[in-house]
Amino acid sequence: MKLLPMVLMIACVVGLASELRIKPPLHPMDYHKFSQTLSGDPKQDMPRIAGLIARNLSACYVRAHTLAGNAQESLKRVKMGCEIEAYNMANVPIHRHYAMRGELLEHDEIQARKEQFFTKYKARIYESANELTELELGL
Repeated sequence: MKLLPMVLMIACVVGLASELRIKPPLHPMDYHKFSQTLSGDPKQDMPRIAGLIARNLSACYVRAHTLAGNAQESLKRVKMGCEIEAYNMANVPIHRHYAMRGELLEHDEIQARKEQFFTKYKARIYESANELTELELGL
């Protein structure tokens, strides 16, 4: 009986992700393990990277709500920390994506590519993360 709400939530998340062209992984995965699955094709990899970041950001937001409760100032600070962590952790899959294409990048070049990536996907990542969080918390 309790399985039905979970199935409905998963269906909503999958529908939301496909609508936004962001493809979260089917189960939680760390950035290093996920990076091993990249192909080097930007049309496949970049939406998958955005989906992973949105999924992990959502999980961090859920933890933030649990830790901060209704204290809005605390919640705001913890969520900011989540966003900084998500931004920093994007180095791994972005570096791996370009390595799969035969481009070995220096740190500054990775940062520049990461900036380009976040310029393109930032709004969709945050929107997906917020919607996944609301689904998880039942808001």
